[in-house]
Parts: sequence; C-alpha cells; structure tokens
Amino acid sequence: MTDHIIDQINKHVGHDDIMINLGDFVFKNHTFIPQLRDRIVCRNLHHIIGNHDTKIEKYNDKFSSLSDMMELNYHGHIFLLCHYAMRVWHHMHKGHFHLYGHSHDAIDRHPNKAWGRSMDVGIDSAYRLLGEYRPFHIDEIIQILSKRESVPQSFKDSG
Repeated sequence: MTDHIIDQINKHVGHDDIMINLGDFVFKNHTFIPQLRDRIVCRNLHHIIGNHDTKIEKYNDKFSSLSDMMELNYHGHIFLLCHYAMRVWHHMHKGHFHLYGHSHDAIDRHPNKAWGRSMDVGIDSAYRLLGEYRPFHIDEIIQILSKRESVPQSFKDSG
C-alpha cells in the first residue's frame, strides 16, 4: 500500500507544487522517513505533526516545514490545518475552512457528519469521495466545503 500511495502522490503532485500532509507520515518506524520522503517528487512538502510522528523533528531537513497547526490563505479562502478534528476553530462563523486527518474518514462517514466547513482530507476520505487513495487538490476541497453551511444549524440552535 505504501508504494501505491507514493505513486498516487507523485501522479497528482508535481515537483514544484506545494503539498501539505496532515500528520502520520509513517505509522510506527520513524527510520523509514528519509527513504519515503526521498521518493516523493514534490520538493515543497509541509508536514503537520500527527500522533504517530514520533521523532519526526529529527528529519526536519526533509520537509519545508514541520508544525502542529497551520493557517493558509488560498485565493481568499482561509484554512486552518491540524492533524486533529476540531468542533470550533478561528473564524468558522466567517466561513473559514478546517482540514484534518487522524480519523481515517470515521467522522465524515458518520450520519451527522457535516460540522460546518471542516473535512477529513486523508486518503480514506479521498477513496470514499474520489474513488482513489490519493491527495486532494485544494480546489476539490473548496468545491466540497463551499456547499456546506459555515456554522452548522445544530450549533446555531444550541445558543
């Protein structure tokens, strides 16, 4: 599966593109980080640290950045990126997006899944929504999340 995921990344993410991985670069053995990273052609790989990323700081030189969270502005769309799903995030009421991993699509598959403009962007979600284990393009994410309410009705009703 690792080979397939790397092949899919290289198929969809070019050398000069920017890729942001939302955690868990490797599952257990951190010593595989350098060889796996070297197989990814994208040279601009930012990594949000996940719960399985023990000792990833040791390989800081393999990434454009390592952080716990990141805020990103893409053509006026503001994103908060974190490995973990949040129920509330900065400016969610203004329509800002929240992207996460960690849950392997378990939250988004739940019947009451839509929590505002947040989304699991891991490969399990990509498989469910796009039919392939591959990275999402940011424009695909915007298309999906723009159809959702900024603040879920259940959140509005609770106050």
